[in-house]
Amino acid sequence: MDEIRFWQLIDEVRESGTAGVQTLIAKLSQLPPDEILAYEKHFDDAMNVSYTSTLWAAAYIINSGCSDDAFDYFRAWLIMQGQTTFRRVVADPEVLVEFVESDDIFWEEIMYAPSKAYKLVTGNDNFVAMYVQKYGYNSGPDIVLDWVEDEDKLQTLLPKLSEKFGDS
Repeated sequence: MDEIRFWQLIDEVRESGTAGVQTLIAKLSQLPPDEILAYEKHFDDAMNVSYTSTLWAAAYIINSGCSDDAFDYFRAWLIMQGQTTFRRVVADPEVLVEFVESDDIFWEEIMYAPSKAYKLVTGNDNFVAMYVQKYGYNSGPDIVLDWVEDEDKLQTLLPKLSEKFGDS
């Protein structure tokens, strides 16, 4: 699976409606195991690209807080919005004000769809081991949160989001 097919698959799932996780599992389970692993590699690459201090600040503002796990779930949700939205938001998290209306921006379950599909196809629970064998361990990039729970810095960094979602 190349990156183009990855984003096409994301679009197909997004357009399917509310059963996104089940739709993704169904679509992935139609693929050979190596293609499911490739999907996960592209997903991990997108997770790494979106692992930025400013984007974490945006999720923090919208949700009035954001743990490291919640930031993973937020980025998973963002990936599932499609390539165009994903790239726009990563480049400028302030564009979230255009389409986010609530703190319903976390999608943990979508992160487990590839391993569930892999098990359906292979009958094995060794998804992570096979991924690491093929692509190596993904520890993600290092970032420094230069705004950590500082409302003034957050308002300066992301004024539109702070105005729309801030507590003040």
